[in-house]
Amino acid sequence: CGRSGECSDSECRRWYALSLRPNLDEHGQMIGAIGLLRSIQHRRSLEGELHASALTDPLTGLANRHAFSAQLRHHLMRGGSNAVALFSIDRMRALCMQFGHKTADEIQWGFAKFLRSMTQAGHELAQLDEERFAVIMPHISMKSAEAWVKEVLATFASLTVEESSRAPKLSASAGLAKVECSVDWTLRQAELSLVMARAGGGMRVAKGTRQKSGRFDARPEFPMTPLGVVAAAS
Repeated sequence: CGRSGECSDSECRRWYALSLRPNLDEHGQMIGAIGLLRSIQHRRSLEGELHASALTDPLTGLANRHAFSAQLRHHLMRGGSNAVALFSIDRMRALCMQFGHKTADEIQWGFAKFLRSMTQAGHELAQLDEERFAVIMPHISMKSAEAWVKEVLATFASLTVEESSRAPKLSASAGLAKVECSVDWTLRQAELSLVMARAGGGMRVAKGTRQKSGRFDARPEFPMTPLGVVAAAS
């Protein structure tokens, strides 16, 4: 690349394999060595691509569930006040049946890009499966995490205004949970919260809390609209 000294740019690195064989005289004494240096750049590139494909979603390019679980395990080991939010587009299966898989994929891809634009410094975004996205929010209170999630849902709803009667009106719901105990426990809390939010009609956020008895309780918050939070009728 023309730079002096050692270059740390990955584009400038090349991988080689070196094989050495001793060169012996008639008495069996080593007088030198014969070396064979060959490029393994192509093999290393393939290994890198395989590693990336094992940890990312092929459609959105986001970290997949395996990578997300590793990130979550890391935060559990470090401790601190961390939160997890699971997002899902409302009525996704119905949209897929009505508009087809291609449109559903485009919606998922667009939602992934939207979430990436909404994440803040330190947030870790992943796609767990065909419907659910997850965000780890480190060093944050549940109140602040809930405020951010509500902002995400309201912003998404305001952006997806119908252009025609045939265009889908999109909204999303979210489940919020504290990072605690284990990876499985944390994900179960967030998943149950998401189920409760969607069961409440969608366009909601539900926050799970662990009771003193060890029971988990998830309660949906107020429904969201493009203008913000609307108080639920008593």
